[in-house]
Amino acid sequence: MQGNKIKTAKTISYEVWTNEGILQDRIPQKCNTVFIKVINLIQAYNTVDIKNNREVIQEEYILSIKNGKVDVSLTISALEDIIIERYYGLQTVNAAWGNSIHYVNGIHKSRVNIYRSSNNSGEKKDFPLVNRFVLKDKENYHQLIAWIDNEYGLGTFKYVTDNQPLTFTESYGKSILI
Repeated sequence: MQGNKIKTAKTISYEVWTNEGILQDRIPQKCNTVFIKVINLIQAYNTVDIKNNREVIQEEYILSIKNGKVDVSLTISALEDIIIERYYGLQTVNAAWGNSIHYVNGIHKSRVNIYRSSNNSGEKKDFPLVNRFVLKDKENYHQLIAWIDNEYGLGTFKYVTDNQPLTFTESYGKSILI
């Protein structure tokens, strides 16, 4: 979703299965691992139109959930010839996560207020080791750690210029790892 509240993505399919097999609708199943596959279609800033929205990227996520840990794998496919100028990669929607964030290895040494404000982890040239951020719930019982493997794919940050942050929060309530 863009800051102006225009939806720029839609989920076209999802599947859920376990290490024990395909889940049957509304039937509980004992398992060790749950897998979720989600396919989204994404519009570019210049293909968003009230009447003729055109998706240019397909994202295929596979989530593996085991022992309270969620591993996410993402494959991005272009649906037409495109030039990616900005890609908002891994994102969190922050409404349920209180009002602060910690950018690990970033410019801020402690938590930063994110309620209706924009901020970031600092420029890549000064803070090249930022590959995660931590959100806590309002009661401080749970935390969400979003991180990216900086040995592979988008996580190498080779497409991020030195004067850009590696992670940031937008005032409309999303935090993003580029």
